[in-house]
Amino acid sequence: MIDQNLVKQKVDLGLGWIVLNQNQDKSFGTSYPILNTALVVLELEQYAISQGIYPLDVSYKYYNNLVGALEYLFLNANQNNHGIYYEEDGNINYTTGVVLAAICASQSPDQIINNGPNFIKGMSYKSVAQYMINYLEYSQEFNGGWGYSINNYDDIANNYVSGYVGLGFLLATNPLYKFNLQVDGNTIDKFSDWVDYIQNNNGGSGYSNPEENLDILKTGNLLLEMNFLNRSQVDSSVLLATDYIANNWDEPAYSLNPGWNSSPVANYQATYALMSGLTGYGFDKIDQTISPFKEIDYANDVTNVLLEQQNSDGSFKANPNDFYQREQMMSTIWALLTLQAVITRTYDIGVVLSSDKSIVRANDIVTYTINISNIGNIDILNAVVKDTIPPELSFIDGSVTIDGVNQPVGVSPVNGIQIGSVKIGHTKVVTYKCKVLATVETEISNIVSVTFDYIPPYGRIITNKTEESNEVSIRFTITSLAITADINKPNAVVGEILTYTINVTNNGKIFLDNIIVTDPLDPNLQYMNNLKINGIPTAGNIVDGVNIGSLNVGQTTVINFDVKIISVPPNGTISTEITATYDYNKPTILTEREVKNVIKEANPRITISASITVEVIIKVSVVNPEISVSKTCSKTSIKIGETAIYTIEILNSGELDSISTKLVDVLPGQLQVMEIKMDEKIIYGDLVEGINLGPTTSGMKKSVYITVKGVDTLENYKNTSTINMEFLQVEGGSKSTLILEAISNNTLSVTGSKLVLTQLICPTNSEVFGTVKFDIKVKNTGVITLKNVTVSNSLPSNLQYIYGSLYINGCKASCQNISCGINLGNINQGQEVIIQFKAKVISNLFNPIYNFSQAYYYYDVSGTLKQMYSQSNIVYLFID
Repeated sequence: MIDQNLVKQKVDLGLGWIVLNQNQDKSFGTSYPILNTALVVLELEQYAISQGIYPLDVSYKYYNNLVGALEYLFLNANQNNHGIYYEEDGNINYTTGVVLAAICASQSPDQIINNGPNFIKGMSYKSVAQYMINYLEYSQEFNGGWGYSINNYDDIANNYVSGYVGLGFLLATNPLYKFNLQVDGNTIDKFSDWVDYIQNNNGGSGYSNPEENLDILKTGNLLLEMNFLNRSQVDSSVLLATDYIANNWDEPAYSLNPGWNSSPVANYQATYALMSGLTGYGFDKIDQTISPFKEIDYANDVTNVLLEQQNSDGSFKANPNDFYQREQMMSTIWALLTLQAVITRTYDIGVVLSSDKSIVRANDIVTYTINISNIGNIDILNAVVKDTIPPELSFIDGSVTIDGVNQPVGVSPVNGIQIGSVKIGHTKVVTYKCKVLATVETEISNIVSVTFDYIPPYGRIITNKTEESNEVSIRFTITSLAITADINKPNAVVGEILTYTINVTNNGKIFLDNIIVTDPLDPNLQYMNNLKINGIPTAGNIVDGVNIGSLNVGQTTVINFDVKIISVPPNGTISTEITATYDYNKPTILTEREVKNVIKEANPRITISASITVEVIIKVSVVNPEISVSKTCSKTSIKIGETAIYTIEILNSGELDSISTKLVDVLPGQLQVMEIKMDEKIIYGDLVEGINLGPTTSGMKKSVYITVKGVDTLENYKNTSTINMEFLQVEGGSKSTLILEAISNNTLSVTGSKLVLTQLICPTNSEVFGTVKFDIKVKNTGVITLKNVTVSNSLPSNLQYIYGSLYINGCKASCQNISCGINLGNINQGQEVIIQFKAKVISNLFNPIYNFSQAYYYYDVSGTLKQMYSQSNIVYLFID
């Protein structure tokens, strides 16, 4: 089997070598630069098209190489009274045919030529191509073929040259390339006569007569010519030509041998001829009609040989046995054209059918989705999606969409949905709906098909190809899962947290697995975690879906979690749609042939996924207690030892009395509670455990004041209090608990110690044995005195401290060493100390050198000394 990705990589590698060896004048090769250049242009264009890229797109990675090569071709055009032609070493028709193919493969008929001789400047590619066809019509020999040129030393037709004229004609008329040019009918008739004449009775092509030098190369040309002449794949002359190629498949190449393969260098021109001829007709394999009667996988065989013979740099060896492959450029481009034809030899599409349901009931609506993906290297044309629709379903007219666009009433998969073309690398998506008609339990199986056309690069349009989708089965069932839900209280208040329970029961007839339950929850509820499955705490969120495992027939799983009521539900009901997806096994449906293959084997089972959605309504009486809480802080910043006051206000503006109110507040260790007041009266209690504030009746407002003192540094702390309130909505009923949070309106900081170190080095570049100077600024930017401040700098091994260079605030400190640490004593608020010293660069072991200074110091907190640490910025020294 051919690894298409590997072939693409090898072609890309080869093209890399090709463009790397483009000549300065933008041509390719040396002996035959026009022919070489035309073949390279053809390959660069075919490569782009096979990737879904317009060849002259400026973003195409070989755009500049391609445009330069085309300009070289136009620069070398010739003209006479009969048209435009190309000549190289006396070869006119051969060269002109290949250049014609190269121009047409650009897919740019309206592109204007801006260089070359005056007669060609300003003309469109299409006009030039037509003039070339005119010349080739003139130069046709009396017997319908073409020689190297008219009236030259070899004024006889041969099927070597005629094959490349046929190549030019084929690409000029192939709609894939958009030129859609015309060849004169008389020329075509004579050409057909030539093809009939030159074909031997064994199917092979001769050189200038049917008995002369028959080989696979010219027979590949023959197939290309037959394709241009619109002979069908089942035409006797076409089949006879394929027989010749198959029957001579194992014959050697060169020295008048008819084959294509040889070692170490195959005949790459022959491989291109046979590949373009066979792929143009869409042949997958060919069969020998003589012993040993093998089936030939021609594309695989040729590919394996070429990949084995390709050089590591992407090129191919020159062929000393062939005049036209005696230089490496020509040999390489024939080989790459062959591999390119392998890539584009046939279509490759994926048709994937899916449905939105796997278990259905009577009157359910099923949506089928078909993804038609072109994963090959040829555009898909005139695609039509068909579905006979199983008898258990009824197609809903007007439900068809193509790529999300609704289609008119009357468009039906039964009659065929026309989706047009599917470009290389693109996907079209078709959907339609069906109603379920079944009444008894059954499997509803469905397969869709896609019919389409495609155009091979070396052929005519091939029509009515068909690809089928995968089979999709839907189970019609009467029973499945039963789902119910409830909450733990019939009465509640807004803000209260309740326990929500879902019961899932398998009341069907089969074991269900991988059950995932999802509840989006009523908009009046908020999910609050505490998830349990059958009483066991479990991670997850019911809104996103919870996997409860499996259920045997008749088994029930209970799901519990907490919800908060965030608003009063209308009409006293909570409604939601709970969905459960699950898997179940069913016997595989086998064809008659498959059944024979699995006799005496246990029938395999495959897993089907299904889902069910039920609407749940829960009655609950909810009252909004209309409680508001707020919290403010009297200051945003205090010093150690200073105080701030938190004020919490609780207002009951509703009609429901709170029978108790509790305040909970957990403060950090840097703040010490000094006093708690409620409504100007001092109250006592543990804020962490909670302080009971008593009832808060309708219309009542409670104000609580908490005075705190800063005992240690604290930065941007925002405090939150929790208020627990209990309500009795119905006399004799259960209590409702409302939990509210009061978040402070601003942050509070406690300022204390702060020591800032700033380090500089001068210069920042030095040679080995050079001297650099360090400056360290030590500043107390805090609000308290810092004690016993010690600054040090651990110099790296390639810097040596210079003794006697240390200064503190401009005073020499000759007895101290920065590496061991310098004790600066106490530094008051706002005070700054400057330390200076020098170091010598003794090696370039580290480059650049990076360095920083550090300090340890103490400050007093309520009579206790605390140690702190500061570090300077990092400086860099580069060694020259």
